[in-house]
Amino acid sequence: MPTISVVVLAYNRPGLLAEALAGVRAQSRPPDEVLVVDDHSEPPLTAEDARLIRQRANRGPGAAAARGIIEARSQAVAFLNDDDLWGPDLLAELESALAAYPTAAIAFSDHGVVAADGTERPDRADELSESYHRTRLGAGLVDLRRAALLDLSVPAASFALVRREVLSPALVRAGADAWDYFVSVGAALSGRPGVYVDRRLGWYRLSENGVSARWRAPERAIAVRARRIAAARMALTSTASAGVRAEMAGRAAREGGGAVLTALRTRGEEGRRPLLYCSRELARAVVCPLRVPPR
Repeated sequence: MPTISVVVLAYNRPGLLAEALAGVRAQSRPPDEVLVVDDHSEPPLTAEDARLIRQRANRGPGAAAARGIIEARSQAVAFLNDDDLWGPDLLAELESALAAYPTAAIAFSDHGVVAADGTERPDRADELSESYHRTRLGAGLVDLRRAALLDLSVPAASFALVRREVLSPALVRAGADAWDYFVSVGAALSGRPGVYVDRRLGWYRLSENGVSARWRAPERAIAVRARRIAAARMALTSTASAGVRAEMAGRAAREGGGAVLTALRTRGEEGRRPLLYCSRELARAVVCPLRVPPR
């Protein structure tokens, strides 16, 4: 069985962080270490029973996740956003899945959804499971070329356990607000499969201040789409993407179209700024391609 580091990403929400850490402490398979990466909260956060790492400046979740990877000492890493929650058997079930399938780069599960006040939302959980194609996955080994690269099925931000050797801090940092997608991209480009646990082992919180909520802002939404284009272009250069390259090119084109539409829809509200930002971000994704991390 691998040793496990839990990396909790936190920023300015001490109450939610305390809830998240309570779920970590309640695991039936306790982690070997817990790291809390404080993305320069004001005032600084505190954390019991965890190694607290404070960023020198607020650099965003991608940089915080990369710092956690660098600092982690274990053979496998599980990330947790401070506003999400784990059920007591998440680590045990994901660890068992990796043990059962030694070739798998990542184990991941489905998840429930709670509102900001903690009320469960099974309707939203069902919608997310369907929209991210997890309802089509069978338990056991999955092809990450499709599940991770194309269908975005892997909820790596809070409901996955990743082998340390497939994690690239540089790649995750480049993902910025889409860092969790880049975790699953890195796993897919290792050429290894993933393993899916067909249970809801935790809860994603619908938080007004969460990363997903910030994606609704035009510039954030455009930046996330541009990062996905960059990831698709990188995947096209990898032998691991053989067999899905045409579909990856199609995904990149759709993400670019979505970014332009987002800019056009908000032009009346914010003038030319979203269009200019969109042009800059898409140009960066095309002109400055990411590199497949060495293994």
